[in-house]
Amino acid sequence: MIGQEKLKCDIASWPALPRFLIVEGAKGSGRKTLIRYIADKWNADSIVVDSSVESVRNIIEDAQSLFKKRIYVLDSSNMSGSALNAILKITEEPPSNCFIAMICDSTAKVLPTLISRSRTLSILPYSTQEKLEYIERSRFDGVKKLDTRVLTDYCHLASNLSELQTILASGAEELFEKVETFYDLIWEASASNALKVTSWLKFKESETDKIDPNLFLNCLLNWSTVIVMRRGIEMTFEEARAHDYLVKEASKCLSSIKRKGANARIYINQFIRKVKSFE
Repeated sequence: MIGQEKLKCDIASWPALPRFLIVEGAKGSGRKTLIRYIADKWNADSIVVDSSVESVRNIIEDAQSLFKKRIYVLDSSNMSGSALNAILKITEEPPSNCFIAMICDSTAKVLPTLISRSRTLSILPYSTQEKLEYIERSRFDGVKKLDTRVLTDYCHLASNLSELQTILASGAEELFEKVETFYDLIWEASASNALKVTSWLKFKESETDKIDPNLFLNCLLNWSTVIVMRRGIEMTFEEARAHDYLVKEASKCLSSIKRKGANARIYINQFIRKVKSFE
């Protein structure tokens, strides 16, 4: 597991494997990887369980037949109130080899009763050095031959290791080209043409060949200034204002689509229309 040295030290100090863990972090930050790391440390199995109330209730029956520790991993973002109550009951009298690990993007969205019964772990953002270490360990063809400056740019594009993996697998050039094309469309073309950018983005799980909206916006935020610098353009005051407005609105849009249940397509269309209408 890359980085998270503070968490590793905390885990090493545990006298026993906690019955109930809450792992807090953004999607793609390595929450499940951390749980697998914990399972290996304590010679336990770990399995991801569907978050439905039926699946949660079945945990007790499954755990009663175990001869080895097992960590059941649940995602709180998809859980109903009934499923959360079922977890509460399990934590009151868990079977001997039953351990629960719940992942969430923020403990603020978790029931206080659950937090009071858990050991909470918060995954910290990965540093550029940790991302470079991840690249060094990767098996993507040609990546290690790239200049360190280029690899560092890749790290700046990604907010977590999952996004970095996507960039390494597909190559950053295509992503960068799409961001640069969008940058041209938003200022020079009609609003309807600018809205065509949504055809590049992934809004359904089945759209495997498209770009994740979070990654696209993050790339736009990190590279919009670089685009201007690469072209050697001296912006006028009005152009600079427009550029700053784009960055501000992209940041707001990124925050919005990360919220639970957010419709990414709607927020991105609103973002494009706002920037397009800027005067």
